[in-house]
Amino acid sequence: MGLFAFLAYLAPLLAGLGAAWAWASSEGRPPLRRLARAGLVAGGAALLCLPHWKSGLIALSMAALVSTSYLAARGLRIPAGPAQVVASVLPLALYALVFLFDPIFEHAARTRMDDAELGRRITLGLTLSPISVTTISVLGENFYHRPTFYRLDFAAYKHAEPSWTGTVLYYLAMSAGLGALAAALLWRPKKS
Repeated sequence: MGLFAFLAYLAPLLAGLGAAWAWASSEGRPPLRRLARAGLVAGGAALLCLPHWKSGLIALSMAALVSTSYLAARGLRIPAGPAQVVASVLPLALYALVFLFDPIFEHAARTRMDDAELGRRITLGLTLSPISVTTISVLGENFYHRPTFYRLDFAAYKHAEPSWTGTVLYYLAMSAGLGALAAALLWRPKKS
């Protein structure tokens, strides 16, 4: 694996964690300055993987998702430090998503889930995970034959291949929802 491929894997995580740090560390400053700081951090992470520009777009959408989750946490009156932790858990959970496939398969076997439903769950999980999307859609490598995932036997289940555009759109849709929640919580009228 080359350096730029490694950075393509790492960029969404760096953008997400960096955005949470930028918002928390600039607490008390004007909102546009805080937004610019988070944007610079996310943009820097996206530039790390310039040859793989699709991963840069995933990184920017991850930063938007983490930023809105931070603002929603602040809207719930969570202090800046704990809100940063809450927002930082999101990219870590999305990266860990690929390791949850084994329990999904075990649950499917126990409940006799039909193949179509299992295929939809696999497709959604692969689309939300930056690791699988970067491997399959950005780098064009075979994700299913990696030693970690080979024993899960993805090829035996019918599912759609994840696309980087789907990941970006999912992240932006979740960002819009969290942004609306954050706006409602942050700019609610004060009780007198």
